[in-house]
Amino acid sequence: MPRSRIEIYWKKIETAPAGVAVQVRLTDGSDHDYLLPYPCKLMEGTWVNAASGTPLAVRPTYWKLYVETLPGKKAWKRRPPAELCLLAIALWGCLF
Repeated sequence: MPRSRIEIYWKKIETAPAGVAVQVRLTDGSDHDYLLPYPCKLMEGTWVNAASGTPLAVRPTYWKLYVETLPGKKAWKRRPPAELCLLAIALWGCLF
């Protein structure tokens, strides 16, 4: 039996591990899915925001592990880290 596209990448909410930060999807009941922009945890049978501990007012339908990522390389090229700027200023001062 073929699975839907969402079930290939996401797991049903009934299989979510407790106490682990996960991404969650939810539905509004009219075939529209939404992804919450922050990680959530299942704590003692209640879904909460993983950072604040605030209970969710919605009921998730799917989950997958939350993986925090860093900005892409292009973002670093546009604006170098502050430490690099300070180092460049210090080196420039030593040259003159």
